[in-house]
Amino acid sequence: MSSVVKKKTAANISVLDTLKLLDDEFHEVAEGVAKGEYALWLGSGISRERVADLRVVARRVLDYLSEEARAEAGDGPFKRALSKALDYALTAAEKAGIDQTVEPAQWANIDTIIDRLMGKYALLLDLRIAGKPSDHLVWDIVDVRSTYANDNLEPDCEHVAIAVLALEGVIPKVASANWDGLVEKAVASITHGNQDIVAIMVRADDIPGANGRTHLHKFHGCAVRARQNEGLYREYIVGRDQQITDWPNDPKFALMKNQLEGMSVTYRTLMIGLSAQDSNIKDIFSAGRAMLRRAWPAHPPAYVFAGDELGAEQGTMIKSVYQDDYDNHQEEIEKGAKIPAYGKPLLSALVLSVLGRKFATFIGLANAPLLAAPERKTIADGAMGIRDLIAALAGDSSDDKRKFISGLVAGIARNLAMFRGDNNALVNGVYGPVGTVPIGQIANDPNLQNSGMPELATFVGAVGLGTAVEGWTLSQSVGGPDAGSFSISTPASVTPQKVFVVSNNETVSKLVGDGILDESDTNTIVAICSAPVARRQTNPSATYGRAGKDDAPSGCREFSFKSLVENATGADHLLSRLKEEATL
Repeated sequence: MSSVVKKKTAANISVLDTLKLLDDEFHEVAEGVAKGEYALWLGSGISRERVADLRVVARRVLDYLSEEARAEAGDGPFKRALSKALDYALTAAEKAGIDQTVEPAQWANIDTIIDRLMGKYALLLDLRIAGKPSDHLVWDIVDVRSTYANDNLEPDCEHVAIAVLALEGVIPKVASANWDGLVEKAVASITHGNQDIVAIMVRADDIPGANGRTHLHKFHGCAVRARQNEGLYREYIVGRDQQITDWPNDPKFALMKNQLEGMSVTYRTLMIGLSAQDSNIKDIFSAGRAMLRRAWPAHPPAYVFAGDELGAEQGTMIKSVYQDDYDNHQEEIEKGAKIPAYGKPLLSALVLSVLGRKFATFIGLANAPLLAAPERKTIADGAMGIRDLIAALAGDSSDDKRKFISGLVAGIARNLAMFRGDNNALVNGVYGPVGTVPIGQIANDPNLQNSGMPELATFVGAVGLGTAVEGWTLSQSVGGPDAGSFSISTPASVTPQKVFVVSNNETVSKLVGDGILDESDTNTIVAICSAPVARRQTNPSATYGRAGKDDAPSGCREFSFKSLVENATGADHLLSRLKEEATL
């Protein structure tokens, strides 16, 4: 009996398969993201499993109008508002079949009504009730403050991945139509509350002099800010049709509009979870096109959307920006403009793609005068193999992907904290980025060769070759930091060997002093990414480097991996020397 193969879609594609897309068909997009060339445009799709989405919003408003209309005597304002709401969703014949004297849950076609209202949410939210403020449905019924600024809301996979990309310095600009504060909360959660990484911009006064590695433009407002300061931020909560229509010409949004129009042409666009159905978004890109016409083909692609198919409004954007090129190359343009992966798999894969490309860049810049470019490429391929092994750990469900990104971030935070000897980061789970700049700027870092990062990347690549060529098995560390960065088992040494990779000898001394590294443990490997320096060991019998040929190790195997890199003549030679020094 043959099993049915599930069709791969943007909703069920795995992180690993998405990563393969970024390595192959969409490699220019992945490279562009790693170079900091793309701005992210975010919509409710990235938050729908954490906060009320448009379906919930539409149902909440409809239920409210119905309840008030049923309690109302005569033809009052709520009955009129409910009637208009139904007009937005139904034909006259369909509407005639609705018994408005009963609650919406009893309407046979309630799901159809809600589906249609989702596409006209702005009109629904702009219904006016006599005696109520114009934003009554948004502020009081949708209840922006409690719904989108609730302290109990937790970031989802997408928000954490965006936070990592921000810390890695590859998304300098983000435009978000979302009211929630989950991206900001994700950044705080992995930086121990650091508020300086991402600059939040809602009002014009938030924009001048804004610092931060990433600028987050919340052009439809921020519920968190509105809850904190209603007087300043309530009027910036945009969701009603009149607000969206007036937005391009409303003076209070003029500076934000200017920023976003500039962003639409100075950066390439990666749109995730945003349908672009709001007219002001289309106005932004139309104005951008007037300043700079995007020719096709563009390398990397100028506009990319996450999903199986382009939405109607996204298609309109593509037509607008490419003009005659679209008429002549519609199929090719649309194919290249859609990555068939939604937020969770795409953003998780982008994190791994960026980290992999940074490691490959570090390997290319390592001080290894005898390593030719093809040999460095082989080592980088080993690092990509490790990256792919990690990607394969991500399960299929939303919960699986949440656990995956949380575990990935925690693991990187822990291992880099130990590598750098940063006890504060280790204790508080602070994500210290692999690097704070896009890949094209890494070579300009004056501290690069003293950081140990080129050697760390090369070590990961060499271990990757060991898994592919020598049959090594890698395991995640379980327990506290004394379990090491990870463990290796080999056909010649089935007992797992704890591995510590550290930046320099001073870090080794810190780890020993803190009781994390036990120098007397013969099943421990310590790879130091700096030149060998005489260091007084707490266990004088422990060996620096591999034990003598006829001697059993009497302690951990500690060696300068930097020396191995500097003297390596090829990828195979480096792997062989690593095996010798680590006695694997």
